[in-house]
This record gives sequence, C-alpha cells and structure tokens, in this order.
Amino acid sequence: NDFFLFRKKALRETQIIQNCKYFIGRTSFDKRMATFLSPDSSYFHCHEFIRKDFFKNQWDYPMGDKVICVSVLKGTTYKGIDLLMETCSLLMKYSTRVFEFKVCGVQVNEEIITILKKNFKNRLDLSHIKFLGKLNTVELINQLCTSNIFVHPSYIENSPNSVCEAMVLGMPIVSTNVGGITSLIDDKIEGILVQEGEPFSMAAAITELIKDYDYARALGQNARKRSLNRHNPDKLVDSMLEIYKTIMQENDRK
Repeated sequence: NDFFLFRKKALRETQIIQNCKYFIGRTSFDKRMATFLSPDSSYFHCHEFIRKDFFKNQWDYPMGDKVICVSVLKGTTYKGIDLLMETCSLLMKYSTRVFEFKVCGVQVNEEIITILKKNFKNRLDLSHIKFLGKLNTVELINQLCTSNIFVHPSYIENSPNSVCEAMVLGMPIVSTNVGGITSLIDDKIEGILVQEGEPFSMAAAITELIKDYDYARALGQNARKRSLNRHNPDKLVDSMLEIYKTIMQENDRK
C-alpha cells in the first residue's frame, strides 16, 4: 500500500513538473528531473534553510562501551527502515561491540514497525532499537549530539534536511548513495556513502568509523565546514531574492 501511494504521488508531481516554467532546486538530481520533464523551463539553484538552533550546537560525542547510531526517518518503506534493521542485525551477529540504534521521527506502534518486528523477531534483539517518535528541535539535537554515528538508509532522496542538519552539527555520517546525496556529501571526505539496499556495506562502513574514530571525527568536521557555508542564511536570502528578481524581470513585472 505504501508503494502504491508513493507511486501515485510521484505521478502527480511529474504532471506538475511538466507544466512548470521555473524551478528552484538544490541538487544535480532534481536539476536532471526538472530539465528532463520540462526541457523548456528555467532552473535556479538555491539550498534549503536549516533550523537556526542547529547552528548553535556542535557534535562531539566520545566513543564508549556502547556504539550509538541515530537516524531521522519517516514511517514509510522507501526511507529504508528495513535496511537499518538488517544492518543492526548484522552488526549484532558479526561485531564484538554493543550497539544501540535510535530512530527519531517514527513511533513504535506504526504499521511498518509492527510488520518489520515480525520479520526480524528471530534474527534481531529488538531491544537494541529505540523508536523515539516525533521530537521537537531541542530534543532532536540532544539525541543527535549524544550519538556516535548518523545513519541514513533511504532508498529515495533528493536533499534530506536530516542529513543537512547532521552535517551542520559535524556528525560522522553513513548514508546510502541515492538521489541528490552526492550533491551534499563527498564520499570519504565528508561522510561514507554506500549502495542502497546493501546491509553488509552499511554495516562495514559503520564498523570502519568505529575502528578509526579520529577519522570519523574528521569526516564530521569536514561536513560541518561545508554545510555551514552551504546553508548560511544570509547567503540563501540573497540568492533567493536574486532568483525572484530574475524571474520577475523576465516577465516584465515590477
């Protein structure tokens, strides 16, 4: 049912794109989609605004006896909750470390979690995965800053705010390489990118960062440096105003 709802939404958005003359996008992925579906349109680039509280905080969480991974997701299949649980299962089986996975934004009683729990009940100790539900900004920042690694397992993305916010905090990130993610993160410079749907690759990447936590911290610092510049609110305001100015001039509007 989730798949068909997503497909219906995608078809509806495709029709909207085909009828648009102007686009404001953020990644090479959405630029390709816009120029493919509406080749006569004009495309403008401007990154998204990030909640201001994220700029006031910085990640610096030491490695302890327990490795804490955190994700910010929605309760839909294409966000990769199954991949996250499969990755957790592999780490429990093959690693000597103790892991805890925190999932922000998803309630434990959501339908997808009920289904996945049944599928994983014989392969995964579910007590190691905490579904924290929807959090306010302060609560979310606290969960991120008290975790070791940010994990993004999605199958479909453009430029997820959750990844951008983790970068602003300076977190080590492991993410699937989908959609516009490569416009946000340079692999092995600002995070580690892995093939979507590959739990062994994701588990191995997490293990790599655990074994070399100085490297993990360096990735986070690089991510923070890039994202602070990318999401600078003053620059984004200037960019957005310039885009609107250009569009209005093209249409002879004052």
